[in-house]
Amino acid sequence: MASRTDPYDTFARVYDAWQAGFSKPFSEAILPFYEREILTRGVPDRSLADLACGTGTFLRAWRSRHHDWHLVGTDQSTGMLGVARQRLRGKGRPVLLLAQPLQRTALPEPVGAAVSVFDSLNHLLRADDLARTFRAAHRALLPGGLFLFDVSDERAFAGFFHGTWTVETDDIHVTATATCARDRMSGEIRFAIFDRNGPSWRRTDITVRERNWTSEQLRSALAAAGFTTLCVRRVQPYPPLEADAPRPLWVARRCDRPRAGSPSRQS
Repeated sequence: MASRTDPYDTFARVYDAWQAGFSKPFSEAILPFYEREILTRGVPDRSLADLACGTGTFLRAWRSRHHDWHLVGTDQSTGMLGVARQRLRGKGRPVLLLAQPLQRTALPEPVGAAVSVFDSLNHLLRADDLARTFRAAHRALLPGGLFLFDVSDERAFAGFFHGTWTVETDDIHVTATATCARDRMSGEIRFAIFDRNGPSWRRTDITVRERNWTSEQLRSALAAAGFTTLCVRRVQPYPPLEADAPRPLWVARRCDRPRAGSPSRQS
């Protein structure tokens, strides 16, 4: 997710290595919370779309645990999708990957569950884009389908969007400098990326901006798009000593009821 000149096209080549400082990638760490909600609450079909799927980490992990599900991934960044295609190649059921921004999600056929992981919605900076994204997610779901997403809230903006940190391996060096607005309603991270380019190193600078959507704004936009909010649960993907990153996980259901006898994909 990002602007028309997408910084994630550049970030894609080091994105996974950048997360190597944690015990596991964020999408893998938070997946059990998504999984619990989806399996406990039930969906009309064993199909899932990851909206703003990035490098495909969530999709690969879901496929390894649920072999018979039909999976789709969308992302605006062609660079991130390129990495995802490599990651999802080989063993397992094929995953359809589509180059689409969140606001213009348009799946070939609706799915039983849609997710948007790791601050993806925070990258939407305008209320109109948030509304369009929720309407697109509603169209992407079967009647009775679930829409789940996690976001950074005021606590995260106050804590995470502050200071400088570095991730370094043999092949990359990434320095991130984060700043937060005084009202904690927006923030940005400036990345200085050094990675090997043959025998030499290359430097790229990108800036990622995010907006803090309040609970009221999210709940209202979901309702306007045709969703019923089922719960907002604060989850802790990583152990507290590893990263203080609790965040709200939103679970909403498309309001209209499934049609009687609606078909379901089978393995």
